[in-house]
Amino acid sequence: MSNSNPLPLKRQGEQSSDDGASAIKPSRLKIAIPSEDSDKKNANRRLKDVEICVPIVYGTIAFYLGRKASESQSHKWTVYVRGASNEDLGVVVKRVVFQLHPSFNNPTRVVESPPFE
Repeated sequence: MSNSNPLPLKRQGEQSSDDGASAIKPSRLKIAIPSEDSDKKNANRRLKDVEICVPIVYGTIAFYLGRKASESQSHKWTVYVRGASNEDLGVVVKRVVFQLHPSFNNPTRVVESPPFE
């Protein structure tokens, strides 16, 4: 059975051009701009199977107490974990566990919020 209709069929969104060929009319897209609330929700969400590499710096700093030094404590020590560019690690690090020498009181120290010192 043949089609006896001489006019070409038009699909929705198509326009006929002068030469009889059809051209697709560009359609408009609506892009929703997420609100700040949804951005915060997405930022706090954990991603599965995603590996993130964040450079860190860790170490110790010791200050001599001089005249304030006691027999048992001559220095003020600080152990730390920081971002390499001093960025906030709180978004990627949940806690830091420091293992000090067993001679210290409470040799296992857990820090659960930045700054991790």
